[in-house]
Amino acid sequence: MQQKSNTTFKCVLLTCADPFLADAAEQYTQSLFDVVHVSRYDRQSKTLLSEVHDLFQNESIDFLISFLCPVIIPESLLNATVIAPINFHPAPPEYPGVGSASYALYDQQKNFGCTAHIMEKVPDSGDILQTKYFPIFPQDTCETLFDRATLYTLLLYYEVLTGLAVNGTFQANGESWTRKAITRKQFKKWMTLSFDESQEEIQRKISALRHSRYPGPFIEVNGWRFELPAGSQPLDEVSEKTTKKKAAIDYQAMLKKHGQLKEELDKWTAKVADPVKI
Repeated sequence: MQQKSNTTFKCVLLTCADPFLADAAEQYTQSLFDVVHVSRYDRQSKTLLSEVHDLFQNESIDFLISFLCPVIIPESLLNATVIAPINFHPAPPEYPGVGSASYALYDQQKNFGCTAHIMEKVPDSGDILQTKYFPIFPQDTCETLFDRATLYTLLLYYEVLTGLAVNGTFQANGESWTRKAITRKQFKKWMTLSFDESQEEIQRKISALRHSRYPGPFIEVNGWRFELPAGSQPLDEVSEKTTKKKAAIDYQAMLKKHGQLKEELDKWTAKVADPVKI
């Protein structure tokens, strides 16, 4: 860790594609640092712009800041950052990696949060600088919980950057990650339901995963993937007794339908030389 005597630090900001969040982060960062580059990345982005790599080869960058950026930052850029590469993760240290909001709902947590930490080669593993927590509401879905987490992450961003601009240094707060970061591959596997799972397990996953824009969870049969469509609604909450009875009926009907579907698929795939699988 290095410290500068002046308060003008060169900074590269990598952020998300959300206009509100990205604009707010960019404007605040520019008010504190000499921002030499800003680029935004959507959910499908896998790599950084080539100009980011070129910039690190030609200039000395004090802070590399990743604010809700979906791209995993190359180790070469982390090592080239003079003072610190810092990431803002929209989940608490208990949930590194992807799918954090869904896992928190599945675990029936009472609180959620966000984390500012030093970036290392392994995602969501570096020293934690600061966290911020907030309550989970009974009506929360993974969508509403994640969206609220991004707003709290912006508040955390303001606090952490103010300290960096004033002090030019940082200090870990002593908190630790509680597990390794979940990868997207692991999350998709967890999203796939098994008919060996209990009725309660399946319902908990459905409740934790339903989203208005993204499908899931999934069922796989003979290599074919079937998904719960985006925007699907939970069971009618008439009463606890009625809901449990309806869930039991729906589950048994789903098992029966699964058996019928599997028989049809077996017959169909036997007639096809090279079936297309998902």
